Amino acid sequence: MAGWAAFDINQHGQAQQHFGHALKLAKAGDDSLTGVQALTALARQAIHLEQPAWAVWLARAAADTARRADAPPRVMSFMLNKEAWATALRARSAGTLDVHGAREAEPTSGPQPDPDEKGRVRRPER
Repeated sequence: MAGWAAFDINQHGQAQQHFGHALKLAKAGDDSLTGVQALTALARQAIHLEQPAWAVWLARAAADTARRADAPPRVMSFMLNKEAWATALRARSAGTLDVHGAREAEPTSGPQPDPDEKGRVRRPER
């Protein structure tokens, strides 16, 4: 709570200290999901401050920790969302983000099959 209060008033050094302290306490208490929350807060701060390398590193650490902790799907989707934001920030900063090219690469020939839980696309049976 204190970290977000500091974040909201642009006291980012203080916010980082609070989030970092929360991460240390989560590790000491062997509470992986609280650690995930602290890493995600740090990633969000890095995104806000346009620090793409840190944002990606922190978001991936949060997602990896969430996976190891068998986080519920809602938590995983939140972690992966932060990782996507951080990756987009890094691509934009590097000048490699091509939104128009991505739109052109979208399939236009009807609905596509949804991937299963492991990311494999199942083709409809004939």
